[in-house]
Amino acid sequence: MKNTYISCEYILSPILSSIENFEESSLGIIFLKKILEENLINTYFEYDIVGKLNSNNLFPTEKAIQSKINDVEDCIFSPKDLSRSINWILSNIDDNEISEGIIDWQNEPNYEITSFIYKDRNDDLKILIDSLIIHLENTKKDGEIIIHSTEELKNSISLNSIVKDSDPKILNSKIYREINLKCNIFKCIQEINFLDYFRASIDKEDLKACIFSELMKRHPEKCCLLRMDQIYFHSGFLDSARRNQALDGNFSQTTFEKIIFILEQFMQSKYLTPYRESASSNKQKTFNESNAYREHITSSGVGLRLMYWIKSKNIIEFSRVGPKHELIINDPEFL
Repeated sequence: MKNTYISCEYILSPILSSIENFEESSLGIIFLKKILEENLINTYFEYDIVGKLNSNNLFPTEKAIQSKINDVEDCIFSPKDLSRSINWILSNIDDNEISEGIIDWQNEPNYEITSFIYKDRNDDLKILIDSLIIHLENTKKDGEIIIHSTEELKNSISLNSIVKDSDPKILNSKIYREINLKCNIFKCIQEINFLDYFRASIDKEDLKACIFSELMKRHPEKCCLLRMDQIYFHSGFLDSARRNQALDGNFSQTTFEKIIFILEQFMQSKYLTPYRESASSNKQKTFNESNAYREHITSSGVGLRLMYWIKSKNIIEFSRVGPKHELIINDPEFL
C-alpha cells in the first residue's frame, strides 16, 4: 500500500479552496481524521506543520473558517466541527511526522510545484520533497503520494537524478521516482482495491480493516456514521468463509459486496432480513440483547447464507458463512 504524505497546504485546504470546492475540501479534512482514528492507510505528515502554521499566523481558527463559510450557500459544515477536526488532527501527528531531510543532487530536479501561503514556502516544499524521497527510499516503499490542496495540479513530479549526498543518509544514490500529486485524500483511497485485501485476509482484524476501508471509500460523506469498533467478525468466520469459497474462492466478490450492503443498511438503520429460530418459525433468534440476521450470498446451488448479529443498532458481528440447509449461527463473541 502506498504511503500518503500530508502537506501544510492540505491542513489549510478548507480556507485555501475556492467557494465551489469548499465542501469537498472540508469533507477531506473530516475524512482524514477518520483515516487517522482507524489507521486505514499509511499516512505521514510534513515536519512541524503546527510550528509553520503558528509562526506564519495561518492557523485555521474557527473564526477564519466561519469567514469562508459565510460565502458558501447552504453549507453542510459548521466552523466549530471543522476547527475541532483540524485541532484533533494536529494534536495526533507527532508519531507520523517525517524527519526533515536535505538532498544534494547531481542535477537539481525541477519540482514543478509552487505555493505562496507564506514567505519562503517554496523552499520548504523542496525540503518536503527531499524528505519524503529519503523516507520512501529508506523504507523501500514502492508507491508514493503527496497530498496537496492546490486545485490545479500536475499529475506527478518526475525525479530522475543521482544523489551526491543527503542528510539523513539515503540507501540508494540513483533515484527514479514519480511523486503523485493529489488535491484530496479521497483519491488515494479510491485507487486501492480492498477486495484483494479481503481475499488475502489472515485474521478477523484484516477482514475488519479492508471492509471498513471499502465502506469509507464508497461513502466518504457518511464517514461519521460508523466507527470501526462497531464492526466485529466471529473467530470462526474466516474458516467458514474459506470453506465455502466465500473468502478467496468463487464467491469472494459476492460475499464482499454482501457485507458492504449489510453495513450500508446498518449505518442508516434500514431493513435487514431477520434470522428465524427455525424454518417454520416467525420468531427472530436472539441472544441476550442481540438479534440474529441473515442474507443470501447465492440463490442457486447450495444457497450460501451470511449470518450475523446486531446489538441495539450499535454493534454488528458477522458470525459465519454456510449453506442454507445448515441453519447454524455461532453465539456472539463480542456483543
